[in-house]
Amino acid sequence: MNFSRDTFASQLGKTSGVAVSGSWKQWKQTSGSLNQELDYSYNGTNWRSWSPESSKMPTDLGMIVSCKIDFANGAGDDHIILIVGFLKVKNDAPAINFVEASLQFYDDTSLNITSGPIKVDPSSTTPQDIGSLLFNALDSQLQSEKSQLGSGTTLTGRQNLSYIAKINVNALKGTVSA
Repeated sequence: MNFSRDTFASQLGKTSGVAVSGSWKQWKQTSGSLNQELDYSYNGTNWRSWSPESSKMPTDLGMIVSCKIDFANGAGDDHIILIVGFLKVKNDAPAINFVEASLQFYDDTSLNITSGPIKVDPSSTTPQDIGSLLFNALDSQLQSEKSQLGSGTTLTGRQNLSYIAKINVNALKGTVSA
């Protein structure tokens, strides 16, 4: 299995309402491909996806891809950490088998949200939209904590965390090939 970072950027840019600012760029005075980020905006807020990392499973059975996403709100960055598992299924085509996400808030509140692993059967005859399942798991927790999410642009961005996680998972779907 192979992972394509450039395909990720292209897929993210196709998302309705998302405006990608150029391509991957090196973060400040760092080096190495893992210190590259992709800037984009959604709903009046700024976001940054860091170059995803990928690890092949033994015997090329599957791959794990992880990605960190920042809500760049100026005061500090809230983070989304995504872990996505791919398995080879029919015709050795890769498909998402599980996803897990963690939302971490810059202001050190006790409010950190984790989805727990969300699993689907990629060979099922009735496939499920794992991005939407993740959105629902995170959004229900965010809505129950709405009073702790802040105000203004901070609130707007934090209310979009679930959707940003979903679109990043959806962008990752097309990045892994056999």
